[in-house]
Amino acid sequence: MKKIMLKPLLIFCLLTPMSVMAEESLEDTRIMAAQVRQMTEMVHEIANLQDQADIAYEQDGIERVGQLGKIIVEAEMLRESADLSESSDEVNEAWLEVSNLRILACKIVKGENAAECK
Repeated sequence: MKKIMLKPLLIFCLLTPMSVMAEESLEDTRIMAAQVRQMTEMVHEIANLQDQADIAYEQDGIERVGQLGKIIVEAEMLRESADLSESSDEVNEAWLEVSNLRILACKIVKGENAAECK
């Protein structure tokens, strides 16, 4: 009789950690997906800055578009790599790098000390 009672308890003990791990894994997946979406938005911000640089070129003659094109390509490659990654550390690292590229692009277009480039 005791053997029968222990089986449900044993099953409960074995399954509980797995369900907790599954919830944590699901949360990590959600966070990683949100970071990839944010990276997509940052790439679009850089593209908008490239458009602004093109307009500014007509006014001041300073070429910035080529630099920004390289930044967009690098940011997009990082975003695509993160999108394919299953490692939250790799996604975090890519997110940070894209964020830094966005700040760099902003400073190229708006000036080194621009407050909105944070």
